Amino acid sequence: MGSFLYNGNSHIKTGYILIELKKIDSHGRVVLPPVWRKKLQSNEVFIVEDGNVLLVIPKDDPDLSRYIDFLKLDISPEIYSDYHQLKNYLLSDRK
Repeated sequence: MGSFLYNGNSHIKTGYILIELKKIDSHGRVVLPPVWRKKLQSNEVFIVEDGNVLLVIPKDDPDLSRYIDFLKLDISPEIYSDYHQLKNYLLSDRK
């Protein structure tokens, strides 16, 4: 992580990194900016301590939909059309 010079503003943009100064309340809570919250796919984040740096990493749920309806097989249509033949083919030790 690069270094930056704090100049008193509430947020600083350095290259591709947006840095925001946030207050921590008496319960240790920090409010994420609305723009960041809209980008999150989940309402959970990982907080990683690295020395005196805290990293907030979104906990994204994996997109399992990309695996649905996707199966690449090199088999004959006859085997594919019969469930029992297909099951036996997939479970067999093919070499």
